[in-house]
Amino acid sequence: MHIKHLWLWIGSLGLTIGVLASCDSQLPPNQFSQADAEEIAIRIVPGSTLLHAYDSSYRRTDAWYLVVSPPNGSQVVVVLQKTTGELLRIFGNVPPFDYEVEPGLLLLPYSITRDTALRLRPGILHRWELQRPPLIPRWEYDFIIDVPDTVHQDSLRRWLVAIDAETGFPISLTQLP
Repeated sequence: MHIKHLWLWIGSLGLTIGVLASCDSQLPPNQFSQADAEEIAIRIVPGSTLLHAYDSSYRRTDAWYLVVSPPNGSQVVVVLQKTTGELLRIFGNVPPFDYEVEPGLLLLPYSITRDTALRLRPGILHRWELQRPPLIPRWEYDFIIDVPDTVHQDSLRRWLVAIDAETGFPISLTQLP
């Protein structure tokens, strides 16, 4: 008889703890908080500070957009899936571009692939991004680099240099119109 009361007491204790835990949560089920997203963004861009965060969508997926500033004063945008915190995209389009980004997921750090891209097409980095292109099962870094034109000395040619984010191998070198 005492064992039956013990099991009822344990069951009611578990139920009480479950109810109390659910009352503390202000997020809908499977929702990743903005504070969680901010923490991840700052971890991805070491030494950065959060400038602002907002929610929007990325490729029809609810997402957190987190704009952080590395120590050099530029800006990096980290995009995370809103329900899980999964990395969707990272990009930078505000120079200078001499900072580090550590995306995790067994992907190479930004600085290694940036240096590779600039060795392939020496020039001025205009912007970059890390993403998984639609319908392609790999992550890649895309760098837009302005390269001096060899024929017209006063003009620049814009190139897209794509690099595999896991291996560091070049995927493509494309001159943009």
